[in-house]
Amino acid sequence: MINWEKYRELFPVVNQQTYFMTAGGGALSKPALNAVNERYQSLASNGGRIFGDNIQLMETCREKIARLINAEKEHIAFIPSVSFGMNALAHSLPRNDSTLLVKNDFSSSILPWGNAGHSIKWADAAADIAEQLQQSDEKFSSIVASYVHYANGYKLNLEQIKELKKMLALLLMEPKVSVHSL
Repeated sequence: MINWEKYRELFPVVNQQTYFMTAGGGALSKPALNAVNERYQSLASNGGRIFGDNIQLMETCREKIARLINAEKEHIAFIPSVSFGMNALAHSLPRNDSTLLVKNDFSSSILPWGNAGHSIKWADAAADIAEQLQQSDEKFSSIVASYVHYANGYKLNLEQIKELKKMLALLLMEPKVSVHSL
């Protein structure tokens, strides 16, 4: 049986309230806070001499994350936020074919694509993505969808998404709630 108290003790904020703001203001654990404080203390004491140590720490983290999700280290990038990453991708990718987005998905998943000038087609719900792809004559270069919808909790069928991925140049799944390797 899971000892939830053990995990709650790691997050001081849950002693005061039930905490659901995991997207932009996730609860900070005691170990994470300690690690950040140690890095800042080292910076205060050593200045720029710790730059190489920070690069090594980042590379070690990339390796561990890559192993965790069965990916290559070179495919792991650290960005300040999902919004930043979505905007960077939307403004970097070619605008040749349509991008399929889900209506009412989280704004950081959908706004960057229109702002960057992509031709957008809409699925009424995440559950409709497969059907829309199979029934459409439209050529989609990418699909952008949250793995778990922020408002209604709908979770995409990953097996179905794996099959759909074969038809696309790019499939983006916003990993706010969880991370999966396709």
